[in-house]
Amino acid sequence: MKKYIFAFSLITLSVMMMFFVQVKYKGGDKLQIGSKIPSLKYFNRNGFQILAADSIKPLVILYFHSGCEHCIYQLDQIEKNLDQFSSQKFIFLTYEKKFFAESKDSQWGLLSTQDEYSFGIVNENEFRNYFGTVYTPSIFIFNPRGSLCSKFDGEVKIEKLLAGLAGCKI
Repeated sequence: MKKYIFAFSLITLSVMMMFFVQVKYKGGDKLQIGSKIPSLKYFNRNGFQILAADSIKPLVILYFHSGCEHCIYQLDQIEKNLDQFSSQKFIFLTYEKKFFAESKDSQWGLLSTQDEYSFGIVNENEFRNYFGTVYTPSIFIFNPRGSLCSKFDGEVKIEKLLAGLAGCKI
């Protein structure tokens, strides 16, 4: 009988620890569909900016790290399919403090030189406080009014991203 109680206690403790780790590191699901775009400050090559809706086009925010193979794939796929993203604005946010100093944005030359695409550096803790995630890549799509209409954690195929954008025109 003591073996069963010990095993049950061990399983219960393991489940509680897994739940704690998931909540702590995922940050919870703070930004729900329909939520307004947070006024988060980020730094780009033009200085400090505040996230805001575009008012004409859907805004796609991709949170990434340049050392993440899934993030690299995601950015490469967006760059290869630029013709399919002509009616959206993209902001690629990283928490890498030396991202611009090390010219890491030059890896995606087309994305870093066009007006509708920009890279930025954001404080990781502030991003987590507003968006509730630490997954890379993570994609958040806001409609022109600034309401979250779609989001993805992890690498997303272009078709799925386009489908998410299709529902964010209003």
